[in-house]
Amino acid sequence: MSNNLIMRDYGRKLLDSVPKNGILMVEGDMPSLTSRYLRYSENYRPDVDVVDQELIGFPWFKPMHRHIFQHYQFPYDRELYFKDVLARKGEKTAFTYDFRTVFDVHTKAGLPLYIYPFMKQGDEGWQKFYDLVPTRMIYEVRHKNNPYSLDEFLDKAFEHKYNFNKTWTTVIRNCIQCVAGSTL
Repeated sequence: MSNNLIMRDYGRKLLDSVPKNGILMVEGDMPSLTSRYLRYSENYRPDVDVVDQELIGFPWFKPMHRHIFQHYQFPYDRELYFKDVLARKGEKTAFTYDFRTVFDVHTKAGLPLYIYPFMKQGDEGWQKFYDLVPTRMIYEVRHKNNPYSLDEFLDKAFEHKYNFNKTWTTVIRNCIQCVAGSTL
C-alpha cells in the first residue's frame, strides 16, 4: 500500500468544506472521482450529496442516482435538451438540465448548494440571478435577491481563512492536479 495520501486528503478537505447536509456540485475528473469515491465507497461525510455537473446531463444519470441522493432534487421529470459544451464537441444535442432551474429548485427548498472548482461552461443563464460566494475551498450558490451583508460575508470569510495547513497551501500553489498526477 502506498504512503501517498494526497488524493484522499484532498478529497476529505473538499468534502469537509461543505456544511452539514449540503450538496456539492463538482466539475472535472479529479474532484469528481475523489469526492464521490470517498462519499459513496468509504461513506465519508454521508450527509453530503456529491453531484457531477457533467454527468447530470446524461439520460442514465437520474435513474441510476436518484436513490443515493438524500438532499439533491432533480428539477422536474421532463428533462431539457439544449446545446452546450457537449454539442460543441460534435453532438447535435446535449441532454441536460439548465443550472438556473437546478439552482431555483434548491433555493426555493432551502437546500444549501455548493460548487467546486467552477461552473460548467456553456450555460451562463444562471449568472443573472445567482452569485458564487467563496467559502472554504468551495463556492456557495447564493441568489442575488438574498446577498450576504458585509458582516455576514466577513464572518464567513474569516471563519475559514486558515482552512489549509502549510502543506496544503504549498500543494495548491504548485497546482494540485500537477502534483497529484505526477505522484500517482
